[in-house]
Amino acid sequence: MKNLIIILFIHLCFLSPLKALEYNASLFGCVSDGVTNNTSSIQYAINFIAEKGGGKLNFYVGRYLTGGIQLKSNVTIELHEGAVLLASPNFYDYLKNSSGYALINAEKAENVSIIGKGVIQGQVGPYLTQLNDLILKGYLPDNKEVYMPSLLSFTNCTQVKVDGIFFSNSPAVVQKYVGTNDLELSGQIINSKVAKDSKGIVLINSKSIKLKNLFIETSGRGIESDNSNQFSSVEKCILPNGKPAL
Repeated sequence: MKNLIIILFIHLCFLSPLKALEYNASLFGCVSDGVTNNTSSIQYAINFIAEKGGGKLNFYVGRYLTGGIQLKSNVTIELHEGAVLLASPNFYDYLKNSSGYALINAEKAENVSIIGKGVIQGQVGPYLTQLNDLILKGYLPDNKEVYMPSLLSFTNCTQVKVDGIFFSNSPAVVQKYVGTNDLELSGQIINSKVAKDSKGIVLINSKSIKLKNLFIETSGRGIESDNSNQFSSVEKCILPNGKPAL
């Protein structure tokens, strides 16, 4: 009987899913003062969690200044209430990916999420001031639209979830999804009216898209989609005038 109990216990251990580990951003040296540039610290945290097989990176109350970061497979970012990811106003803090520049990038990643009640915020005014200065001095070609970063950009990813986040003041498209499958966007407020023609969500050649409870107020189109996309469901996605965003 004793041997049977031991065998059953071992069997249950193998059947039980391992709980994903959780990490506090401050453990990796991230500083929430709104001034310290956390780009390298956040990227190190994401890389570390991905190498360990996945888990969650938690941001608590404060303003975390960062440039462009690359989200990896099996990593979740949770912005708890009062936490703000603040986009750097410095052009050189961003890396170009296949879809342009963005604050949070992911390419060919699986099982990635950005969740919580926090904020992802751009800095349109300071960013444009610096960018115009670089163009005026001849450091960059005069092609401003190319250098305007999105807040999120996902390309050729699967199992993507963005839930509960408040997005504000993107210099360009707020969220861009290209070739992304099994995509769930829910419970978001998107407010981006400062930059000219700032679109809320752009969807290109993506499948199994679920949209629910999105409020979108932007200077450009709320949701831009073409016939290349396939939707599983669209519920309560509205503009300020109460009309459907899609």
